[in-house]
Amino acid sequence: MTPIALRDRRGRLVEFAWVDDQDADLVRPHTWHVAKDRRGDLAYARRSEGSARRGTQVQILMHREILGLRRMPGPACADQVDHRN
Repeated sequence: MTPIALRDRRGRLVEFAWVDDQDADLVRPHTWHVAKDRRGDLAYARRSEGSARRGTQVQILMHREILGLRRMPGPACADQVDHRN
């Protein structure tokens, strides 16, 4: 298992996500942040890609990146993932 640093909005290290060694090279090049759900109960590893100014920014969740399902789930997305820890 490989630790991947997770940062808060100010860029401070707050936690680590533990990733299988075989997936570490996929996620290591990116800066990952902690994203909480609306209730604040769950935390997800997330990164941004694109430009917020141009309206092209998208959020990518680490577990979906590892599974090759980069698009965020939503009404038009058929790729739903059920994961546990």
